[in-house]
Amino acid sequence: MDVVNNVAAASIANTAERVGDAVTISTLKKSLDIQQQTADGLIAALPDAPTPRPEGSMGHNLDVKA
Repeated sequence: MDVVNNVAAASIANTAERVGDAVTISTLKKSLDIQQQTADGLIAALPDAPTPRPEGSMGHNLDVKA
């Protein structure tokens, strides 16, 4: 009877471990989704890059006071 009890206990432990792993993976996926949404929001909040000036205007706005 000991063998049957040991097999049953091992089976229950294995099932509990699988359920625990599934919960952990689900929590990880939700966390990654939230991080993705936060990152998307931060990227959307960035201002547009300034437009480059034409090369002919380079060096025209210098303050040369001493």
